[in-house]
Amino acid sequence: NPTVPDCTFSGNMAQSGSGMANVRSSPTVTNCTFGGNSAASSGGGMYNVTSSKPTVIRTTFRGNTAIGSAESPGTGGAVFNESGSDLVAMNCSFIGNVANFAGGMFNSDSSPILNNCTFGGNSAIGSIAFPGLTGGGMLNANVSLPSIGNCILWDNSPNQIFNLSLDVAVPFITHSNVQGGLPSGTTDGGGNIDADPMFADVNLRLSAGSPCINAGDPAVLFV
Repeated sequence: NPTVPDCTFSGNMAQSGSGMANVRSSPTVTNCTFGGNSAASSGGGMYNVTSSKPTVIRTTFRGNTAIGSAESPGTGGAVFNESGSDLVAMNCSFIGNVANFAGGMFNSDSSPILNNCTFGGNSAIGSIAFPGLTGGGMLNANVSLPSIGNCILWDNSPNQIFNLSLDVAVPFITHSNVQGGLPSGTTDGGGNIDADPMFADVNLRLSAGSPCINAGDPAVLFV
C-alpha cells in the first residue's frame, strides 16, 4: 500500500494499467498526474482489480487511452475498477481520456467514491463487435454502486454516465452537475443541476458566474 505524492506518470504503454496497476493493493496517490498513457485492454491511467482500495487526491488524469481491437475493445481510458475495487477520488480531474467503452472510468462489481471531481471531454468511441455500449464519462456494470457528490460531468461523448445493468448498477448522485440530467438507473440524492459549468480553461477551472460555484454541499463527503 504505497504512498505516492507529487509524481507524474506519462507516456507509458501496457496491456492494462499503463500508468499504475493495483492488484490487492491500496495506494494513496496525491498531487499526481497521469497523462498520455496507453493500454491495449483496460485502464490507460490506472487499473484496479481484486479488492484494491486506492485513494486518489488532487490528481489529474488527462489524455490516457484504452483502445483495443474490434473483437477485444479497450475499457476505462483513465481508470478501470473491477472485482470489488472501490476507488476513492477527491478533488480529481478526468480530462480528454479515450476508450472503446468508458472514456473516463469503468466500474464492474466496484463502487467508487467520488468527491469534488470533474469529468470533461472524455470519449467512448465504441466497438463494432459490441454496439450500444458507451459511457463517455463513466460506465457502470454488474453490481456497481458509485457514490458521486459535488462533481461535474460535462462535455463527455457520447454521454456522461451509462448504467449497463439498470437493476444493480445504480450510482447515487448528489449536488452534482450532470449534462443532460441523471441517466436511467440513478438514485437522485438531491441538489443536482444540468447547467453549463462555464469552464474557464482546458484544466476545467470555473469562470466567474458559473452555476457550479457554491452549488455543492460541504456536508457531502463520502468516506
